[in-house]
Amino acid sequence: MENSKSSPFSSAFQSAVRRGTPCSVAVANIAKRQNKTANQVYQSLYKACVVNRQKINGQWVYWAVQARKSTGPVARQAQAALWQSYVDWALANGHTTPEKIADHMGSRSEFQGHFKRFFAKQFAVTQISSRSSTGRALSCKGRSSSSTRRYRRAA
Repeated sequence: MENSKSSPFSSAFQSAVRRGTPCSVAVANIAKRQNKTANQVYQSLYKACVVNRQKINGQWVYWAVQARKSTGPVARQAQAALWQSYVDWALANGHTTPEKIADHMGSRSEFQGHFKRFFAKQFAVTQISSRSSTGRALSCKGRSSSSTRRYRRAA
């Protein structure tokens, strides 16, 4: 069953993610070009079943239904953005101080080790299941998912 709702951003978004552009970067670029907010673009793409989302701490986190592995430079840039955001989060929540971070700048592993305990507290798992994924379809209201099995299993 095809979705009756479409988004004016779908083709540009899908083209970008097929090239390996991260979802957030593609949406930011589209929003800037179309003079819209990223939230408006995400809402439109979600209604068109091009992205899925999960609410975490009151904030929606989005990802493309069909994404592709990025090139090396794009993946490294995304990793750097992840670490920058994580450091900002740790400082904003008072888990660490700039002085403590500076004390752990000797090597990359020492730097990452400093943040390991904060990460474990933030993303603690209460129960670990040994069951494997069943490959169930991603939910999208009013439409069956057309994503490949590989991506369904990862979800």
